[in-house]
Amino acid sequence: MKKLLLILITFLSVNSFAQDQSYIEKIRNLQSKEETIKIGWDIVSLMREKFVLKNNPEESEKGITLIFLKANTVDSLRKHNPEKMEFPPEDVIKIFFTKEVKGGNVYLETKGTPYYSFYGVSYKYLDLFPFWQKYFRSDASVESTVNEAENFEEREYRCKEIDDFCGYRFESNKSYWDLKRIH
Repeated sequence: MKKLLLILITFLSVNSFAQDQSYIEKIRNLQSKEETIKIGWDIVSLMREKFVLKNNPEESEKGITLIFLKANTVDSLRKHNPEKMEFPPEDVIKIFFTKEVKGGNVYLETKGTPYYSFYGVSYKYLDLFPFWQKYFRSDASVESTVNEAENFEEREYRCKEIDDFCGYRFESNKSYWDLKRIH
C-alpha cells in the first residue's frame, strides 16, 4: 500500500511539473494577439476581484500591452461620471508581451511570423500570488514567499528544460509586486 501511495504521489508531482513546463512554453511562444488576451484572462481570473479588458490592446513594434480595469470601478464611473473615465492606479493592471519576428529575412524580402512572449505584470501581491503558485512555483506559500527576504528560491523560476536563458522572478517593487521574465 505504501509503495502504491508513493508511486501515485511521484506520478502526480511529475505530471503537475510537466503541466507547468508546457504552460511556460506556451506563454513564451504565443502566435496571435488573441492568445495574449487569453493569457491575460488567465492571470486576472485568479485575482480576488473581477476585471474587464480595455477594448483595444496597445500594440507597437515592441509588443502588446493589455490593460485590465477593475469591474466595479468601471461600473461606478459609468454611473457617476461617464465623460471622465479616470482610473486610480490600484484599479488598473497592465500585462506586457514582447514581440519577436521569427523566420523573416530582409535580403529575401520575407516578413516572417510574429510571436509574442509574456514579459511581465505588476499588481498587489495577494492578487498575483495565485498565478505565480499555479504556473511557476506550486511549492511556494503565501507567507514564506513574501517573508523570506534573503531566500530568493521561492520567488524565482528557472526553466532550463526549455531554454538555458529562461527564467521568471516574482519580487516587490515597494507598493506592488512584479512577476516578470528575467531572460
